[in-house]
Amino acid sequence: MRLTQRALPAGRDGFALAEVLVAMVILAVGLMALESLAIGAARRITMANFATEYTLIGSERMETALTAARGGTPPVTSTTTLADGTRVDQDVTPTVLGGVGGTLYQVRITVTPGALANARVRIAPVVLTGRVVR
Repeated sequence: MRLTQRALPAGRDGFALAEVLVAMVILAVGLMALESLAIGAARRITMANFATEYTLIGSERMETALTAARGGTPPVTSTTTLADGTRVDQDVTPTVLGGVGGTLYQVRITVTPGALANARVRIAPVVLTGRVVR
């Protein structure tokens, strides 16, 4: 098999080195923009994962407090620090209901991210509020 070279038509000499370099720079800028979008998306996904985790922790704590109140054990104000430094505050405000009798317990759970979570991304505390009459 014999290889032959074909001549390009007149005026079609190929690309100049400058054109190739300009095309490479344009491509590099475009790829860097895509990379920054991917980094931003990864950061938002991490924030969403932490927010979901902290919401679940707060929901479990809220359900425990409200279930205890319904069962006759009044919830109490407390603070717990988890292994990763996350702080869970449970604030209880009892209000005596004069006309109808009983006590209204307003429970507020605040989950404050620890230093480990905040070192990666900035996460706002998660706050949940619930009420039960006993």
